[in-house]
Amino acid sequence: GGGSSEEVRSLQEVRLPASTMLYSLEDASRGVEPSSGAEVYALNHAGAREAAVGTQRGARVLQWKPVAPLRLLRLEGGGGAEASEEDRQAALQEAAARGLDGALLPGVVGVVLREPAECLALIDD
Repeated sequence: GGGSSEEVRSLQEVRLPASTMLYSLEDASRGVEPSSGAEVYALNHAGAREAAVGTQRGARVLQWKPVAPLRLLRLEGGGGAEASEEDRQAALQEAAARGLDGALLPGVVGVVLREPAECLALIDD
């Protein structure tokens, strides 16, 4: 809708401690290197599995640890609704403008990071 850019500007910043674990599915084409572009990471193991329904059934869930506390924009979702792709892009642009790592998505989805390779380390299981 009409006022989304103003909504984005009024978003609060939140910090996730460096002890926060993030999860993603292993991408066969990329291996275990963190992405060099924006990517969504789940806040729990089940979330990473759910995000991949049908796409990569047998894929391994990878566990990531931030190398420092993550500074994120908190995207508010009405009634637990997921953020649209448009909202995510707007939030990432605003995060970039503020020098933040990414955005915290509404619901249990997780976070979207601008440059995961710069702020995450893989935890070897």
